[in-house]
Amino acid sequence: MTVANSSFTIYATDSRISKGLLAIPRRLSREFPATKGKILVVFDDGIRVEPKIYVPYNPKIKECRVFGLSRWFSRHGIVAGDAITITVEDPMKGIYRIALDRFVQQRRAAEARRQLYKADSPEISGEQLRRLAESKKEKVQEIAFQEIALIAQRPLLKRKRVTALQRGRAEAVPPALRALLEALHQGKCQVCDFTFKKRDGKPYFEIHHLEPDEGHHPMNVLVICPNCHAQLENATVTEMERVVGWLVAARINGRRFRVRHLLCGDACLMSLQCLPRYALQPALPLLQRAFDGDAVILMITFAGEFLRTLNRSAICRTSI
Repeated sequence: MTVANSSFTIYATDSRISKGLLAIPRRLSREFPATKGKILVVFDDGIRVEPKIYVPYNPKIKECRVFGLSRWFSRHGIVAGDAITITVEDPMKGIYRIALDRFVQQRRAAEARRQLYKADSPEISGEQLRRLAESKKEKVQEIAFQEIALIAQRPLLKRKRVTALQRGRAEAVPPALRALLEALHQGKCQVCDFTFKKRDGKPYFEIHHLEPDEGHHPMNVLVICPNCHAQLENATVTEMERVVGWLVAARINGRRFRVRHLLCGDACLMSLQCLPRYALQPALPLLQRAFDGDAVILMITFAGEFLRTLNRSAICRTSI
């Protein structure tokens, strides 16, 4: 008996793609009509219903077949090995949904990313970030790293001012950026590594703008604990050391503190790639001053993914 919303996955083959048909294994024939005729098909996440010819199991060809899919194959550039999910939408009316898995995943990822930057609260942004990670089958922190890397390539803009009680104050960090920074740094202070869990189980952290009047560029913001935030706002801060624009160290009341940046090491590697071989030796002391052992390990760990992200020039130009 065919059950509504039951689904199964099959894989495209070259021989079937060239003929514009889907081959259904005999074991799944019970999900389809017992006689030759037309079935109604909805493609991917669409709503339009199209009639397609269905041929039930034949002992000679040893499979069931759905014909008339050449245009759909061509539109998506389907190749051998692509996973295709067929869902029984309405067994009584003979309506089936045929979806290319990677296309649906891409659409879901694009929508989750759009909602991530459209959200008006960190909680909603965080949920959309998790959905984006699920759709791309990657860890939340990896997705946060990629998104921050993309944002970091934008120019640094002036920070907007909002009016509250007739007094101007700086606008808050966008929810999407706050959610990305939380996922990337796990809520830990970039100066002292401290955090604590709030009653809701989430890490507490604050966002500090290195230049108060500048915008929410990743190079201008730090994930920080309340104690370090108060020091950066009120103490004497000098000798702010930057590497390719990223703050890597500073002196607070004369004491030098390192600033942990997961992206900074990659930016350094990318810059060093452009140097001729003879110029690399003088650059080594800079790396030794800028990074401790843990940071170097992080730099190496994330370098590949960051450089791959930068190479996606089309994505880098996408407006958020």
